[in-house]
Amino acid sequence: MTLMTPEKIVYAGEIISMVAPGASGKLGILYQHMPLLCLMKSGTLVCRDNEGSWLHFEIGEGVLDVTPEGVDVMVDRAERVPISLAPRF
Repeated sequence: MTLMTPEKIVYAGEIISMVAPGASGKLGILYQHMPLLCLMKSGTLVCRDNEGSWLHFEIGEGVLDVTPEGVDVMVDRAERVPISLAPRF
């Protein structure tokens, strides 16, 4: 997954799953998900990496693009949130 803003790449690495704040509701994306292009709203993006660690990001509005090559999240703002401050589901 690559998480990027117009200014920088916030995160680039392998993930096995994610829950994203889609414009129409939360989206669950797993490894080898079918191709998808959707709008994102502001909220918390939660990912699980290959080692089983959870990653939390506060993001702004943007676009989520899932392709066979990977996932690109392009948003107007993004910041990693320490796990101790991350919201619970």
